[in-house]
Amino acid sequence: MSIDSSSFFGLEVVANVSEGQRQNVIDEIAVAGGTSLLDLHSDPYHNRSVFSLYGRTLRDDLRSLAIKTIEKIDIASHHGVHPRIGSLDVVPFVWLNLDLGISKCTEDDARQARDLFATWLWEELSVPSYLYGTGRTLPRLRSDFNAGQAPDIGDLSKVQRSGAVAVGERGLLVAYNLIVEETLESAKSIAAQLRSKYVRTLALEVGGSTQISANLIEPLDFGPIEFYRAVAKLTKISSSELVGLVPSINLSSMTDEDLRPFGLSKDKTIEAALQRQGLIQ
Repeated sequence: MSIDSSSFFGLEVVANVSEGQRQNVIDEIAVAGGTSLLDLHSDPYHNRSVFSLYGRTLRDDLRSLAIKTIEKIDIASHHGVHPRIGSLDVVPFVWLNLDLGISKCTEDDARQARDLFATWLWEELSVPSYLYGTGRTLPRLRSDFNAGQAPDIGDLSKVQRSGAVAVGERGLLVAYNLIVEETLESAKSIAAQLRSKYVRTLALEVGGSTQISANLIEPLDFGPIEFYRAVAKLTKISSSELVGLVPSINLSSMTDEDLRPFGLSKDKTIEAALQRQGLIQ
């Protein structure tokens, strides 16, 4: 399909915001997300919140969320364990390769929406963007930023309060965190062993515990349960946490009781969230 630039309907946006501690600010940003808000996950140690958005008013709701985020968060005073480049830190446009019974968007649609949003950020809010997607991963983008590379859209030298935004296009991704009984240095070694074409990992100190934080970049082939089991072969896991939503296919063969040890449940699937919004049957 060709994306309707007036709505962005058919794409998911998973906005990562650099605030996970001030609940009043998180609540205001969530309200700004309007009817497109499917899910919200906040973490005080990462000092980060993840807003999953999808809907017929996605474009306008995302713009409102961006305005409120930039109004409320000063990146210069931000402290948290997660890497970041701005107040509205990461905004990926996601094409969902799932059979949802509604129009599917493509990689090209997601790229078009990405470019339109990044242009709007600069023209309307004077916030610059670094772009990622095919040919440039998010880790590569962060490396470019840290090396002093100029934004793809806008001028970083004119920005103080909000920093920049990493605006991307991508397919499905599942974010999944595990607390492990290891020192940080040992966990870094384990995280490195686990990296593959399916998985990106970081080891972080979180609230006095050690966390292996994973992005599962091919979740239809290697989902959170497979990742949990891979980690369990290397170390003892204390707890697990899904960040955002997961495709139902990852959980289809298990009951909620079976899923509990993995920190998962069927009400945290993309399909269940869309059903609650009345967007699919």
